Amino acid sequence: MLLSLIAIYIDLLFSENITMLLRKRGVLLLTILVIIKSSEQHGSGAPSGACFDQMPRHSTILPQSSVPPYIIVPSTSQVRQGDTLNVTIGSPAGAPLPIGGFILQARSIQNTDTIIGRFVSVPDNAITHLITCSNENDTATHSNPQEKPALTFQWKAPTDFLGGVEFKATVAQSYATFWRNVESPLVEVVRPDTVITTNVPTPAAPTTTQAPPVILENQPSPSTETRDLIYQGCDDTKLCFGVPQNCIRQGNCKAIVAVLVEGDKYTFEIQGTDNPKYVATALSMDNKMGDDSAMECVRNDNGRVSIFTSWTYPKAEPYVSRSDSPQDIVQLKDFTLINGKLYCKFTRNVVSTVKGQTFDLANNKYNLMVVSGDSMKGKSY
Repeated sequence: MLLSLIAIYIDLLFSENITMLLRKRGVLLLTILVIIKSSEQHGSGAPSGACFDQMPRHSTILPQSSVPPYIIVPSTSQVRQGDTLNVTIGSPAGAPLPIGGFILQARSIQNTDTIIGRFVSVPDNAITHLITCSNENDTATHSNPQEKPALTFQWKAPTDFLGGVEFKATVAQSYATFWRNVESPLVEVVRPDTVITTNVPTPAAPTTTQAPPVILENQPSPSTETRDLIYQGCDDTKLCFGVPQNCIRQGNCKAIVAVLVEGDKYTFEIQGTDNPKYVATALSMDNKMGDDSAMECVRNDNGRVSIFTSWTYPKAEPYVSRSDSPQDIVQLKDFTLINGKLYCKFTRNVVSTVKGQTFDLANNKYNLMVVSGDSMKGKSY
């Protein structure tokens, strides 16, 4: 029934010297129990470093080299100083694609490093927000990695600038799939007394000789073809454990878990291979399955992944119950379904209470279990 079982026990309560070393590396060791069952697949916004080059800093992942399947459409090709216009970021009609993440700015065509003007409204505060790179609210970005439809922002031209601007963006379909240098048609900022008679610009549509990419699948660049996301940073910024033995070095683990601790933020990554329907990890008080606080990433029929928390029961129905566990203690950050591998990245609250038990990641120690498989018998929803 179990094809492989490896237990690695590493105490969370370190000696003073080891603790100081790990604090310097920003890494926390967890006790790991990895179990594989038989199986039959950004974030809260652009980082500050992306303000000027619009690169999302997704480790070593490079932008796509294909024609972007996204466009930027301003509502007019001329705008007076101090006036506003609408600018929409999305995909062309007939080939709708959701947006995962983005960073959007207006840039001077004379000096493409100069950010011009500011945004004065966003379509939805829950999924987008404004940040300051050079001037207040001069940049729009996403608030979460959930799929978004086309988005329309209101942009205000500065009163001290005359000349051409273009709206420029990096748009991500998923963590591993993004396009840089998505550009709008030219918009001219003119004097307040100018009579505007120009038409709404028509953006160049993406080429029709190439089908748009499939949602959440990636054609990796040569530098990332042999290394999955979960291996990036292992033994450097995070700790990774997997099976079979030595699989992390080879990048071919059947199941793997990674943990990164940054201050009071605990980020978990889990991955299973061979087309699993779910990958789950659990915090356990002992080294046995059962009476554990589990976190499940489940592949849906529509190609999406959902995250749930649950409580496990040893040798008794319903085995796993989601109704016994609060669902707001974990936050899904990213997932991919590529080449039969199900990858999931999420954070968990530092302190949470499940079934009357308090789980304190900062001050207590736990065994961490990872299960990748086809079904969870007796699951209670």
